[in-house]
Amino acid sequence: MVAIGPDGKITDVNNSTENVTGYTRNELIGTDFSDYFTKPEEAREGYKEVFREGFVRNYELEIKHKDGHLTPVVI
Repeated sequence: MVAIGPDGKITDVNNSTENVTGYTRNELIGTDFSDYFTKPEEAREGYKEVFREGFVRNYELEIKHKDGHLTPVVI
């Protein structure tokens, strides 16, 4: 779980997000949500759609872990 504001800045995360990204909660809060994906522009469009439409479905992306490995996710 990742909570973000309309500007795309992370406001809170859970332990799973820390595990998937390799970053701590404190490192993640205040940073740009889209920076943790292999295709940041697509992640940015996804969160903008959520704020515009109220939801997004089956939005496939890959998260980049701090050590370089990738995790596919569906938002």
